Amino acid sequence: MSTRLHPILYAIVALVAVSAAIAHVAVAFPAAPAAEAVFVAPPSEAADAPKEAESGTPQEPDVAAAWRAIEIPSAETLFPPISHAASRVTKKPFGIEIHPHTSPVPNDRFDGFHVGVDFEIFEGEEDIDVPIFVACEGPLLLKTWARGYGGVAVQRCKLDGKGVVVIYGHMRVESVAARVGEVLKPGRKLGVLGTGYGPETDGTRKHLHFGIHESATTTDIRGYVKTEAEVAEWLDALEYMTP
Repeated sequence: MSTRLHPILYAIVALVAVSAAIAHVAVAFPAAPAAEAVFVAPPSEAADAPKEAESGTPQEPDVAAAWRAIEIPSAETLFPPISHAASRVTKKPFGIEIHPHTSPVPNDRFDGFHVGVDFEIFEGEEDIDVPIFVACEGPLLLKTWARGYGGVAVQRCKLDGKGVVVIYGHMRVESVAARVGEVLKPGRKLGVLGTGYGPETDGTRKHLHFGIHESATTTDIRGYVKTEAEVAEWLDALEYMTP
């Protein structure tokens, strides 16, 4: 009797092998740090995720051109994205140079100049929903999963008359009820922080990374940059919040 596989059975075996290989890549891919963060979304979120340029710089979806045309009032101050904001900045303020061996965070995997503000949780908030609020008026550009952040929401606003991109990192994506393209008002509940040390925060502690990139035409969600010169492209959020 011939031991050759029937053509249909052979095709099924081949398909299973290819699927297993793809699954291995999908699991391994999210391990990259936020210093090189690019948008990576599961299939269900892919429609909201921008394309990745050859340079590795995050690019906006084509519809973002329409969002840029939305008239957004300019603000001078930000609504604090989390309660008791100033007292939560205890580990990573804006501009601090971070290296794994000198970081104030144990077992830190990130490296470079921190271009956001990290708002830490208080004792007792580890296992409860910590609300995050919209900081300024403007459209929601995306809500997705990104390496180094886990869940992330990105919004376009204006500060001092200039277009900026606002990043809310380490959120539970499913908690963000607003639709992409919807204009959000400051003070509205955006969602909640993700669970620490799991997929919702990409393995990091539970906290809010809040970044502001000074640009009206690009969407850059990096949490760290390599040089001090690049830090100048970002804003310190605490300078725009009232005590």
